[in-house]
Amino acid sequence: MDRNLMNISQVERFYKMLFYKKGITDNIFVGNLPSTLATTMTNMMLIDCSVGISDLHSHGSGSVNVYLYARPIGTSMEKDIKTLNAMENALSSTLNTNASPNYSVDINWHDCGYDTNRNLHYDVVNIKTTIK
Repeated sequence: MDRNLMNISQVERFYKMLFYKKGITDNIFVGNLPSTLATTMTNMMLIDCSVGISDLHSHGSGSVNVYLYARPIGTSMEKDIKTLNAMENALSSTLNTNASPNYSVDINWHDCGYDTNRNLHYDVVNIKTTIK
């Protein structure tokens, strides 16, 4: 196994390229969302590798959180379930078609929440990542 494949920046690059132009969103960020978001951005993705990757000598292992964000609907700030569901379905389909010889991916768990600082609803998908 090439130990450089466990570098956080390399894992982030793998995920960004995996999700690029796969119908999830055109707004993909790594590490952090920008401090200000254009009001025209109705949905976005954040790839968060801060959980870390462990070197198990024969392979690397860790998890990555992928946050899927959508702006609320109307003045009632209703969660845009339709958009988030479509994004999560596209994410799952993309993960199922992963053909990387170096990275295996499996969904660990799903959760959701509301970012009060940015007024955005989100679904988060935790992805078990094995580096061969």
